[in-house]
Amino acid sequence: MKRKIFQMLLLGMCVLFTSTAFAQVKVSGVVKSSSGEVLPGTTVVVKGTTNGVVTNVDGQYNITVPDAQSTLVISFVGMETQAIAVNGKSTVNVVLVSSSVAVDEVVVTALGISRDKKSLGYSVSSVGSDKLDQAGTVNVLKSLDGKVTGVNIVSLSPDPTSSAYVTIRGASSLSGVMNGNESNVSQPLYVIDGIPVGSGSLTKMGSVDVGNKLSQLNPSDIETITVLKGASAGALYGSEAGNGVILITTKTGAKGAKGIGVSVTSSLVFDNIYKTLPVQHDYFQGDRYGSDNFYIEAIGNWGALAGSPEAAKDYLQWDMVNQKYYNGPLVKQTSEDRIKEFMNTGTTLTNTASVTGNYDKGNYRLSFTNLKNANVIPNNATTRNTVAFSGTYKITDKFTISSSFSYMRSYTPNKSVEAGRDSQSGVMEQLYAMSPNMVPISTLKKSGTWIKGYEGRYQNSPWTIPDDGNMNRVDGGDIVDYNNPYFVTQNDIREFTMNELFAKFELNYQMSKDLNFMVRTGGDLNGLMFEKRLPYDNSKARKGELEASNNQDQRINTDFILSYSKKFGKFDVKGNAGYNFRFTNGTGWYFDGVNLLKPNDFRLGALNTSALNGISYGGFGTSKYQSIYGTASIGYNKALFLDVTGRNDWSGITQSEIQQHFYPSTSLSWLVSETVNLPEWVSFLKLRGGWAQVGYGLGVQQNRN
Repeated sequence: MKRKIFQMLLLGMCVLFTSTAFAQVKVSGVVKSSSGEVLPGTTVVVKGTTNGVVTNVDGQYNITVPDAQSTLVISFVGMETQAIAVNGKSTVNVVLVSSSVAVDEVVVTALGISRDKKSLGYSVSSVGSDKLDQAGTVNVLKSLDGKVTGVNIVSLSPDPTSSAYVTIRGASSLSGVMNGNESNVSQPLYVIDGIPVGSGSLTKMGSVDVGNKLSQLNPSDIETITVLKGASAGALYGSEAGNGVILITTKTGAKGAKGIGVSVTSSLVFDNIYKTLPVQHDYFQGDRYGSDNFYIEAIGNWGALAGSPEAAKDYLQWDMVNQKYYNGPLVKQTSEDRIKEFMNTGTTLTNTASVTGNYDKGNYRLSFTNLKNANVIPNNATTRNTVAFSGTYKITDKFTISSSFSYMRSYTPNKSVEAGRDSQSGVMEQLYAMSPNMVPISTLKKSGTWIKGYEGRYQNSPWTIPDDGNMNRVDGGDIVDYNNPYFVTQNDIREFTMNELFAKFELNYQMSKDLNFMVRTGGDLNGLMFEKRLPYDNSKARKGELEASNNQDQRINTDFILSYSKKFGKFDVKGNAGYNFRFTNGTGWYFDGVNLLKPNDFRLGALNTSALNGISYGGFGTSKYQSIYGTASIGYNKALFLDVTGRNDWSGITQSEIQQHFYPSTSLSWLVSETVNLPEWVSFLKLRGGWAQVGYGLGVQQNRN
């Protein structure tokens, strides 16, 4: 009897195991785009569960589903999500199509308000993270190049720290041109996660572009970039929106699969010189001073033609390799493109690791990014580390809090002056000045930058000027007319460190179905430490130069916004009223001194007394802004939309300083395709118009008391 019971139990377990095994189904397949490209990183999840996988580099996936009737949910950024029933199949291949950008797109507008794009009476363009990643650049602003109509972006240099000059629909003011600052005055306002952070003005220190706060943003942390074009689009930002507004929204964990997710990405970008200016290789350097000594710079007039009787004469020349003078004919030594021969292949390695969590009550994302750049210019490099966090938590059905912060530290041990003349010695200037009778770049590199036995005092340059036999040209005679290009990159040092901290805190209170109250505060703190060190025998600093500065800036923004939204039949009414307080503060010191007492001694104490008098400890400025604003939007039958906004700004601290200005706007849009029967070949038609006043405000007097 016991044996029979045991056999029955064993048979039941086998049946149970068999039914379970047969219930589970293994499904595999490939995910592609409508253009046939595989989509690695696509999320494939069993509907109603947390069971999911991600496609590999070939777009392939393998997943086990509970039963043959399970449904797979396939999603990818920028593509429409699909839900596909397995229906007992073991292979399910998927083709995803791009998300529709036409009618039903929701975009972020001024003050972080989300709106249907079709209802707007002004121009708005958005670029998602998928498009930004495709650009392969490490500068967020450069990633927009060619992706948004009406936006012109000029990159100042290939390295990650460089600024990008951005104009939306052209320059809108002549004030900057008249003051020689056309780049800064035309820059748009940048807003990160609802917090305005300024215009991202271009910053120059020691004749090199050290970038700005926007050039330091990590593209891996950006979800979308939205460009508000025209006065109506940016009027809610008042005096800062005269050149348009660029809204940057960072990534959160909200779009990730339920539970915890880990992502690790790496990218390697190579930079090469694409094109250089043509130069002649037939004539040798000219003579500006009427001398037969061809150590003089080649800018005065045309020299002898290669192979001509004039070139066959004896001329005093400098032997870069043996480091001595000799008399001999002028001989063409190279016809190479010196720019391309001098420059390296630049590399940028970026590694990012992120952890996301997505739950019913909230979500979070934590990321770390390391960037290492070796520039195309020799001995120029940058290292950047970024830590970013964002989190949202639903305390109750009515209260939700969210916060985000990011910290970035960028270090550049050296950045050379790429171009320029007179005040500084640019690399390009030296290279273009080299005539055909001078040594090739390969020989120039091997010859060294200092004259042997006189390291730190006398450079080895193709333009080395004859001395009196005692190498005293620095102490009493002329200096070299032009620098050795390798001397510039190896010894003219411009070192700087940038630190940037951004933080935001937001509290939302859903007072009723139609009414919401939000408090948002945040800001950024950035610091720049810069030092320029020019050694002895530099063509622009006879006995060297030391320049140093340390600047700290902070900007705090706080908003209180009351929002209302309700439908009345065919009418859709929305409104916002708010108050903004903005505080800015800046401190810093600057120093520039020449004539080092000892070669390569760049201590302050090593400078003479007159140079020490150049230290400036000023640079302190505090300002305060207050604003009230409101918006009203009325939509009729989802086809006709009217928007009205107004903002009043007050700037200044003391009563005598305070100035104010009002910025109104109104816009109207009509979806013709929603109200009129149009031909089949017209899928969407909208008419819009607007009027607004927005600009640069009345300025603010900085309080230095």
